[in-house]
Amino acid sequence: MSALGSRVRYRAVDVRDDAAVLQAVKQIHADHGRLDGAVYAAGVIEDRLIAEKSAESFGRVFGTKVDGARTLLDALAELPEPPAFTVLFGSISAALGNRGQVDYAAANDALETLGAQWRARTGRRALTVHWGPWAPTGTHGGMVTPELGREYARRGILLIDPEEGALALLRELAWGEEPDQAVVYTASGW
Repeated sequence: MSALGSRVRYRAVDVRDDAAVLQAVKQIHADHGRLDGAVYAAGVIEDRLIAEKSAESFGRVFGTKVDGARTLLDALAELPEPPAFTVLFGSISAALGNRGQVDYAAANDALETLGAQWRARTGRRALTVHWGPWAPTGTHGGMVTPELGREYARRGILLIDPEEGALALLRELAWGEEPDQAVVYTASGW
């Protein structure tokens, strides 16, 4: 983005820390005088079958995704004017499930409810995108482990090209139906 002329700054914040998220959101708003949109993509994967899943692991996976989204949305609601849109990055596991991902699937499904509540509270667009699996890039290995990649290949599930995935999100924001609360995007043409 810098090469294209944008000024880029990163802030590392634990999305489960209400005070830190609120401080970051308020600082971004103060620095720019506004905050036009928010994209939330936090998540943790700790795949295990239900019989092998500990309560602590379930809590980390579910809490990072759901509590973090709630924390961000609550912080955005504190602004003088809420952003025009929020995008919550979900997963196709919410719609189709995935072996060993009961916690991850439940968390991603819950994002839709949080988005709907945000929309009702603010009147602003809230969209949950349930992404299929993304292909790794040269700089980022992504969330698809080699084992999971082989399983997807066996099932005929293609990986989303990162450049195309980013463009798909921009197209959805520009031309998608505003009442839509959730969309599913995959490279497999589902």
